[in-house]
Amino acid sequence: MSGYTPNIPQANDRPSGSQSQILNNFNALETIYGVNHYPWTDASSNQGKHKQVTLPAQASDPTTIADELALFSKLVGADLRLFVREANNGAVLPLFSSAESTVTPPNFVLTIPGGIIIQGVRFTTTANNVSAVVNFPQGFSNTFGVVFANGPTNSQSPLRLEFFNLTQCSIFIPAAVGIGQQIYIVAFGI
Repeated sequence: MSGYTPNIPQANDRPSGSQSQILNNFNALETIYGVNHYPWTDASSNQGKHKQVTLPAQASDPTTIADELALFSKLVGADLRLFVREANNGAVLPLFSSAESTVTPPNFVLTIPGGIIIQGVRFTTTANNVSAVVNFPQGFSNTFGVVFANGPTNSQSPLRLEFFNLTQCSIFIPAAVGIGQQIYIVAFGI
């Protein structure tokens, strides 16, 4: 099959003279439409719907006008990420991302819609009845306000958040926790 031929048939063409080009055009349209879509010939309720949406990486952020959003992908470092651009060339927001490649598992950084960042840290206690300063995998750029800590403890001697800022927090490790125990910290922010 050859490619799509525009502007056929012409006003003075006999349809039979352009038949092969018209058939090639229909075949080309079926092939193009078939990418990411259910085929035109699908008699189910899926007719006309997407099977998936494939978004090649964009070299720059797209422009938008009033009452319009743009959903697109672009590279962040070596990772392909999904973004949305708000109306009138508004803010470009990441929809979500997987754990950043600079973060060593089991620590993680996750960005969810609206630019909210969730960070997690796991560490092993090396002493008890002391404060442990914990660095977030990636500092918060603006504000954050919620930090959770979890580990083996009891109600008489809980883990205690002592301070936090954009890059770290301090957790008091009571004696009841013991040495060699896993502590998990999750922080939310922007």
